Amino acid sequence: MEESLTKKLDFIVIGAGIAGLSCAYHLTKDGYSVMVFEKSDGKDNASYASTAEMNHDPDASWDRIISKFGIRGARYIWKLSEFSAQKLTKFAHRPGSEHFSTKRVPAHIFTYDQKGVTLLKKRFELYKKIGAQVTFTENAKSLHKNFRSSITIKNEGATNNQALLIALRAATHEQGGKVMYKTPVVDLKVNKQGVEVRTKKGNIFHAKHVILATGGIELINLPIKIGRERTFVVSYKKRNMDKLFSSSLLWDTAEPFHYIRSFVGKRLWVGGEDVAEESYTPSSDKRHIAALDKYSREVLALDSSYVLEKKKSWSGVFFPTARGLPYIGDVAGTPIKLALGFGGSGILMSFVSGYLIASWLKKKEMKYKPLFKIW
Repeated sequence: MEESLTKKLDFIVIGAGIAGLSCAYHLTKDGYSVMVFEKSDGKDNASYASTAEMNHDPDASWDRIISKFGIRGARYIWKLSEFSAQKLTKFAHRPGSEHFSTKRVPAHIFTYDQKGVTLLKKRFELYKKIGAQVTFTENAKSLHKNFRSSITIKNEGATNNQALLIALRAATHEQGGKVMYKTPVVDLKVNKQGVEVRTKKGNIFHAKHVILATGGIELINLPIKIGRERTFVVSYKKRNMDKLFSSSLLWDTAEPFHYIRSFVGKRLWVGGEDVAEESYTPSSDKRHIAALDKYSREVLALDSSYVLEKKKSWSGVFFPTARGLPYIGDVAGTPIKLALGFGGSGILMSFVSGYLIASWLKKKEMKYKPLFKIW
């Protein structure tokens, strides 16, 4: 304990999901001393169980992004996601990451009603403006008998979240960083020397900077609202999955929307039906899972060969932001930084968040900083 009271670290990262471990990896790579605190064993956070995909698309609509940042800013965001996919793929090929892989597959945004067709056409035009490689299919029955129309986005992708987390943790350790599980942080105090971090066990650590990469945003007062949303996922097992489900990513234009992805070609996840966390009760799990199963059977036409795995169906909390882009960067006037609010663009933005924070310390990649300004 004495060491924790006296030793000063360059960075303490709170949260060992993809964002937190990405920050630790990129910062230790640059020679900073880093310690990561994770309140659990790391197997119940959003990153570990998430169905997030390697997609370019942030949660906000592109017309809102264009109105705030212009076409140039929107193109930067799209290109940044592509850049993150490339860096993630390169990371997957580093020594020690043999069990971690990425793959690029097409993504289909589809509609099954007439109202969605109009929405898709507008979205398609916005995608073209920002330079995305997209095609629009008026009649998408060749993809699926219940689809009316679809947008296909080239070069989206998928990865194994659990293997990615293991690879990031191993790389952080190799570079001298430490990841401490089952170590909740209960208090942060900013002082002239940096930040004092107190854990639930009573240990006190000192760091020049702290990065919040967790839902524990109540540790500091922020003049921004980051809501908590709960998403629901049902899991199906099938020996030989339909090609559309095993070789592409899918989501629809419905309200509430749904997303579909396969996992190692043996399991299909269907998610969505998101609700605000304050209105959630555990007793509603069965109702939402039943709604997702009904959707899967009726709209996706899953037959009895897709077996619902009730024990692997789950719900989890994520932290979307009001404008749809994550918060990556400084909390003004403090040595605290954020890597928060990733939602559906989770993997790519989470992975690149550490790279951006490390780069900005060296005054690099500054063109991206205004896009994630917290205030």
